[in-house]
Formats: sequence, C-alpha cells, structure tokens
Amino acid sequence: MGKSFDVPLNFKNKRNALETLCLQTARMESSDAAALAGYYVELAERDFIKPLELEWKYIRSGLIQEISRRLDPTVTDYILPGLHVAEIYLETEKFDRAVDMVLRHIEKCGEDALLRQIQSCALMQKGDVGAARRCLSMALFNDPSLCRERFLRDKDIETEWRELREKTNTQLAWIELPFVLWKKDLLPIRGNSVKFERFINEEIEKSKKIEESILFPKVHFIRLLYLAELSRQRNAELDNLVEYRRDMERIDPEKFAEYMDVIRQLEKKKNNH
Repeated sequence: MGKSFDVPLNFKNKRNALETLCLQTARMESSDAAALAGYYVELAERDFIKPLELEWKYIRSGLIQEISRRLDPTVTDYILPGLHVAEIYLETEKFDRAVDMVLRHIEKCGEDALLRQIQSCALMQKGDVGAARRCLSMALFNDPSLCRERFLRDKDIETEWRELREKTNTQLAWIELPFVLWKKDLLPIRGNSVKFERFINEEIEKSKKIEESILFPKVHFIRLLYLAELSRQRNAELDNLVEYRRDMERIDPEKFAEYMDVIRQLEKKKNNH
C-alpha cells in the first residue's frame, strides 16, 4: 500500500480558486464583451483569486482574448471606465488597430493620458521607438497619475521607473517620472502637435481659475515645463518663457533649480556646436 501524504494548503487553495473561476466563467458563456470585461476588471480585486497570483497573467490573457472575440467591431470607445477597446486590441497584439482606436477617441473626445500611453506601447511593440516616446511624452506631460506600469515597454524608461518606485510610493513615482525622464533626454518635448500644446495651455488656465495647482502642484509644474521648453526651443516667445519659469519657481523652487541646471547645460552644449 502506498504511503499517504498531506496535500499542501497552497495546492488546495489553488484548486478551490480554479474551481470557482471555472464555475463563474461558465456562467458568462453567453455574456457580451462589456459584461465579460466587467467581470475581468473586478476579478483582480476578488479575494478568491489571490492563490492564483502566479497564474494570473495566463488567466488575464485568456479573458482578454475572449473579450476580443466577443467585441463588436463598431465599438471605438471605453467599454467600461478605465478599460478602452484600444487596450483590448493592444493586449491581443493588434497594434495598428489599437493606435487607430486611440486616435479616433482623441479626435472625438480630446486628450487622454492613458490612451496616449497605450498608443505609445503599441508603437513600441511595432519597433517605432521615436514615435512611442513622443506619445509617452503626451501621456506623462498631461497627467502621469493616470498611467499604468504594464504599458511601459521601453527598457530605458522601465529602468528609471523601477528606480523611482524603490524610493517612493507608486503614485508619487508616476508624478516624478516625466521630470526625471526629461532630464535624462528620454522624454522628448517637440512642438509637433498644435492641438496638444493648446490642450496643455487650457489645462493650465483651468488650474489658475479653480486652484487645482494647489492640489496637484507637481502635475502643474511639469505642464509648465512642457510649455517653457517649447518657448525656449522657438526662441521667439520670451515673454511666455519668463512667465512659465516664474510660475515653475513659485510652485517648486528646488525642482526649478534642477530644471535651470539642465537648461544651462543644454545651452552650453548648443553654443559649443
């Protein structure tokens, strides 16, 4: 007779979690994409799924594939708050479709930091590093707090992100990331999007009226930095540049000093050439 042994508790927990998952997904066999997407979003927060932490990426991938299969191809918007069809196309490696969905949404509804990051991720997967970083710039100089770690696919930027996250909490790491990347010449500021520049100007004006900058000074600072850099590069908007820099110094004197150090280095390098 074979020797008996105790089944590890972790194995039992995994088995129970898997059984529950199978029962729940079976009940959703005829549900539409939106209902399944709602289940997917909630699932990550459910206690019963925690024993399957190591298996989560496979579960997640399977659910996204199924959402994609059920997705109405005419849908071009958010399926749920925080889950856009572009993300589904990105995760199923339909990168051109993901970019198209982002551009359609922004054309219709205006700038969206999360969608710009998804666009950046799709372009990076296609190997277009320059375009990917330009799109990431539009995400991070808009509102970095809306961005997500899983959409960072640029190795250099991922390295900087991990170093920041080790020093502080995740939310603050996101807010600090654009300034750190800009200092290291990893996040380009280029005046190639008049609409985005206009959007940032409008957001700054809104902040002045409702005092939002008091609550989000770091976001306000990086938006000002974006406009200040465009003015400096054009060398024809000195009044605006002075105003942007004055506001930056008022919001964060220490970071402004860092900013000016970088500018002096850039100007010195430019003059030497």
